[in-house]
Amino acid sequence: MLPALRRGGGWMFRRLAQLTLPDIADTQCGFKFFDGPLVRAIVSSCRIDGFAFDVELLARLSREGRAIIEVPVAWSDVPGSTFSARTDGLRSMADLLRIALSR
Repeated sequence: MLPALRRGGGWMFRRLAQLTLPDIADTQCGFKFFDGPLVRAIVSSCRIDGFAFDVELLARLSREGRAIIEVPVAWSDVPGSTFSARTDGLRSMADLLRIALSR
């Protein structure tokens, strides 16, 4: 049951994130590179401190007209995630709504 809930929640999260960042295929991949001074300036105004913080950071960069370039990487899932679909899922969805409305 839980793997199905997690997959369904992940699908919904990606769809909701695409409402804010339609050109970004994967907002949650932890493999990100940024220009140091730029990201420090942007992150100081970020408010999301949960699993959706990447979406807020990318949304703020996008709203400032900054280029976001996705580069494919080989990825394999490793057991041991701290994300709980039951406890973190609703908060993450609410955070996505806050990001979308923060224009």
